[in-house]
Amino acid sequence: MSEGQIFYLDAPFDALSPIGSIMEIHEAHQEGDRPMQVQFSGQKILIFLSKKDFADYKVLKGIEGRLCCPDDRDCTSRANRGDP
Repeated sequence: MSEGQIFYLDAPFDALSPIGSIMEIHEAHQEGDRPMQVQFSGQKILIFLSKKDFADYKVLKGIEGRLCCPDDRDCTSRANRGDP
């Protein structure tokens, strides 16, 4: 297991406002298979993945909406209607 890290977010919370992402995923500029790198110094957490891991991430991100409905049914509209 890798070491854990804790950070505290000191920001106003509005339960009715849209929730934005607190992190961004980027492709590392260095070549080769390397561990994920994380930067906490900006307003968002930046995650840098190796070129291979970033390519895998893009594939998974592209199919994330289809994971619940492998037969291409429209999961989103069914969920909004409350259909099973």
